[in-house]
Amino acid sequence: MHLVLAAGTPADLEALFDWLDGDADISVRRHLTPPEPGELGPLADALIVSVGAGGALTVLAASLRGFFQQPRRSKVKVSVRREADGAVTAEIDADRVRGADVEAMLARILDES
Repeated sequence: MHLVLAAGTPADLEALFDWLDGDADISVRRHLTPPEPGELGPLADALIVSVGAGGALTVLAASLRGFFQQPRRSKVKVSVRREADGAVTAEIDADRVRGADVEAMLARILDES
């Protein structure tokens, strides 16, 4: 299963990609949208994270907790949805979420499949 993560700004999305890509246990790739007329190239509008059996959810939750705890990340909001149906099923607000809540939110998204 794949989860799609979207952040509020392109800079937040790129920072999240760099953070997750630095974790060898997480498979993440950018979802690129074609450029609009007059733009030079495609932009990443979301990240695709592969989540499977065997603790991948725990690893992703721990990595997101670490990302949110960064001093400049306290205002980041990340929307999470399943790739299959596209419905936004959770928004994680770094300013309001407790560490344990991240894994519970991700688990709920996967259980609704």
